[in-house]
Amino acid sequence: MAGVPFPDLQTLDQTDTDVAAYFIMQDKVKNKSVAQWTKLYQQAVPFNAVSIGAQNRHLDSYIEWLGRQYYQYRCECMKYEKQRGDILASADASAGLLGISPQAKETSRHYQNELDVLHKNWGWLDDVHDAAIRMKNSMENNPNDKRIQIVPDIYRPALRRARRFLDYAQRIQCRTGDKCPHSGQWATLAGGHQQFVYVREGDSMPEAKVNTSGSFSPDRFTSASWSLMVRDDDGSVFVGATGENH
Repeated sequence: MAGVPFPDLQTLDQTDTDVAAYFIMQDKVKNKSVAQWTKLYQQAVPFNAVSIGAQNRHLDSYIEWLGRQYYQYRCECMKYEKQRGDILASADASAGLLGISPQAKETSRHYQNELDVLHKNWGWLDDVHDAAIRMKNSMENNPNDKRIQIVPDIYRPALRRARRFLDYAQRIQCRTGDKCPHSGQWATLAGGHQQFVYVREGDSMPEAKVNTSGSFSPDRFTSASWSLMVRDDDGSVFVGATGENH
């Protein structure tokens, strides 16, 4: 139903009573019934007839919703992953020769359970994310991908939606020399290998060390694009809907 314009639910029973019965719902969200939400949606996206333009408008709205859900999902995952890591790395977690203390194990298990619930209920959004990456990479980089040339009215908006969805998953980034916006751990793949640095807010982002594969030559450095991995203030590391980037 995601790409098909909603029928007029008030008159659907005149067309097909069996199908109309599927839309009889008593659910409420934020004190509004399904019928009220449907009416609001139809006012925002006023299409009743099936057409390419109507389908694109509905899909634009749907992808916008998916992107926001993915952003919130990843933020929650990052929160529990950080809390679990902090617990296991804390001094209180150590039980000497016995390893991790029972209390730390229990707390860590709690955060892992929260992550498992998130993955169970919302992990399908990772599949949407992977599909968006594949579409974007293929359409932008594969010369044999002719979908946009063959059906531009369908695939040009599809590529735009894939880019929009991926914007919600984009981490806050800075380049070498930029002023660091948030204290925390940053990562880059520049220099031929993944490396991490801790940078304080207001400091200049550093260069990345070039991987010399164990040679004894002097260290070399290169300009890099750094991605924010963990913030000291526990804030979000994703651009999300804020548009923050540097």
